[in-house]
Amino acid sequence: MPAMKPNTFFSTIIPAALFVLIFPAVLDAQNGEENPSGPALAEKLSTEGFESKVAEVFREVDRRRFLPGFQQDRADRNIPLPLENDLIQGSPGLYARILTELEEEESRRVLIIGPGAEYFTELSSLLFETVHPRGDPSEELSQLIEDGVTFDAVVVHAGLRAVPHAFTKLAGNSGLLILPLESPEGFQLLTLFRMTAQTENDSADGEIFSIEVIGTCMLHSREPGELLRGK
Repeated sequence: MPAMKPNTFFSTIIPAALFVLIFPAVLDAQNGEENPSGPALAEKLSTEGFESKVAEVFREVDRRRFLPGFQQDRADRNIPLPLENDLIQGSPGLYARILTELEEEESRRVLIIGPGAEYFTELSSLLFETVHPRGDPSEELSQLIEDGVTFDAVVVHAGLRAVPHAFTKLAGNSGLLILPLESPEGFQLLTLFRMTAQTENDSADGEIFSIEVIGTCMLHSREPGELLRGK
């Protein structure tokens, strides 16, 4: 058998070895068996002081599945990322902050309103019974209000200039309403409204609640009517 020339050896063996090493990793990633963004985000959020129960849900959900291709290499960063159709996916830190509030308030049933919230919805569903109307949610939300259905918490996934009456009704007499409230200066303030059961002396025409600003955030801005139409 003639001896193999060195150049032929390297040009044959090295590509084959690289294929054996790399192809399984590519296949695993395509099958969803690898989630490089999850563990990295869980570690970052733990380092920032979030409880392990909240941080660990980020380990389970691959953020890349909810990002367009041009953003997937940034999935492990704790930053908001632009999506298609003028939407913004919030930062993992924002979502962890909201989940922490829901945990501390012992929320069980959570309603999420607004587009671009698929990643947050999957995170929330690992901790709570979560409802997120898709497409045009107006009919479903109207039916919920008409039937008097309320949730322990309502999370609005968009910046608003005012608090819609319909959303406070869905939070009932003792639920939470969490939404980015836009300031006149253009900042989004993550605001928590704690609904309070009315007494006989309270007006029946309005809601009673306490307000707490729990941080700043960055999401897409919407008018209440747009959210009700799924825009």
